[in-house]
Amino acid sequence: MTDPATSSPSVGAPATTVRLPPAWYPVLAAVGAVLGVGAGFAVRPLVGLLLDLVDGAPGPLRLAAELPVPWAVAVLGVLGAVGGLWVADAWEKDNPVVTVGPQGLAVRRGDWSRHVDRARVAGVLLAEPDLVVREPSGAEPVRVKADRAVAGRLRAALGDHGYRWLGTTDPLEDRFTPWVDDAPGLAPEAHALLRDRRRALADGRAGEADAARDALTGLGVAVRDRGGAQEYRRC
Repeated sequence: MTDPATSSPSVGAPATTVRLPPAWYPVLAAVGAVLGVGAGFAVRPLVGLLLDLVDGAPGPLRLAAELPVPWAVAVLGVLGAVGGLWVADAWEKDNPVVTVGPQGLAVRRGDWSRHVDRARVAGVLLAEPDLVVREPSGAEPVRVKADRAVAGRLRAALGDHGYRWLGTTDPLEDRFTPWVDDAPGLAPEAHALLRDRRRALADGRAGEADAARDALTGLGVAVRDRGGAQEYRRC
């Protein structure tokens, strides 16, 4: 198991909220603007090449190619910046917000949220693509998709409040097994919940999938998703 990197918690220290840094917004906007400007210079020869090769080009490209080059550069630069901001916003919404406090951890992602009391937190890890909160029993009250870009700030916040940081590699990685329906080793109730969860995920019913995960936790089973399939381990 990775050695925890912690420090003594500050008495009465305020809670720390960890999320994707807001600096990513201007960075991605700038990247989008640069790509848009490049497209403004390249759109006219690109449309000409497409007309020569396949005798056609998408309407938006043809429209942009009809603009004077300075206008095409300006318009596509602005659109690129807007697109960069949209990517940054989608990236932020796809990652959890973690509040680390003296009484426990709160994790929120979209409409889903979970609070874990301090006594239940044995450690936290961010083994991409998952942020995991582990209990002393090995159960996982929290496992959500997260980007490693927040790992450094999360580790610092956990250390400031005296929680164990388990690193970016899952120390229990080799205990997970691909789920095979009705295979020995799991109770029928666990198989039924895994079937329900698989159907809920396929249908986009995130709430029902979360409920099935919680019920599996109650049975001492941790579950994760890899390559479109479920993997589990006994806690």
